Amino acid sequence: LLLIFLIFFLLEKEDKRYLYLNAFILGIGLGVHHTIVFMILYMGYKYFFEGKKISFLDINICIFFIILGASVYLYLPFRAFRESAWNGGNPVNLTLFLNSFFRHDFQSTGFLRDLYTLLQQIVSFNPIREFGLINGFVILVSLFLSFFYDKKFFIKNFVFILLFFIGVLMVVGDDALSYEERLKTYSVFFMPAYIMFVYMFNDFFSKIKLNNKLIINILLTAGIVFNFYTSLINEISYEKAVFPHDYARMNLAMLPRKNVAFLIMGGEKDFPIIYEQKILSSEMMY
Repeated sequence: LLLIFLIFFLLEKEDKRYLYLNAFILGIGLGVHHTIVFMILYMGYKYFFEGKKISFLDINICIFFIILGASVYLYLPFRAFRESAWNGGNPVNLTLFLNSFFRHDFQSTGFLRDLYTLLQQIVSFNPIREFGLINGFVILVSLFLSFFYDKKFFIKNFVFILLFFIGVLMVVGDDALSYEERLKTYSVFFMPAYIMFVYMFNDFFSKIKLNNKLIINILLTAGIVFNFYTSLINEISYEKAVFPHDYARMNLAMLPRKNVAFLIMGGEKDFPIIYEQKILSSEMMY
């Protein structure tokens, strides 16, 4: 997110050297997550939208800096040749390296999907769920009204939202997830779009009259209190924590003492194990 929005704001600079800097930042960002690649489309759109000219030389320089930034991936084969104990994908040759770079181990079952799956993926983009009922309603209404305040600003940033919405839908492909799993999984990939909602709302908020700001502040405060209360009621309960608590404890209880365990199951399963080991070590030594 930091790198995506650093590119977003540096695009406002007129000096062409910032274009090359953005290309380098984008390359580094590929080492974090490939969804930053959608910024290439946004950069192209913005330059076309504002009528800026880019030469063939500029494009080649940008490609060079993207590759230079993406060279952080060379860490993988360098470490693989050291035969480290945890060596996911073992990228010791070009084929295995490309397998790691293009995340083949994380591929879906295919790009094509049935209409029902596609519709569920589309509605998993849910600002109301992310911001809460009251705050989500306030933000969406504000964005609608902001179109009449500054159409150029609205269109430019709304294209950003569409790229991270449509782009993510293209990348995820077919899957075997339930609707609830999609809501939790895809929300991470939609995060740049959600933050853009907040950025656009903030711009709209800065332009309205003081009396309207007071009303919106009251609504947002009420929304925060409501979200916090409902989270306490629905999410934070011992009953919901019993399974991961016991699951982690039983996993550790089966291991020999003074050994090293590699956790490769994913955050929802390894975090409870880390919690048991670090926080509850005074109750039971693992």
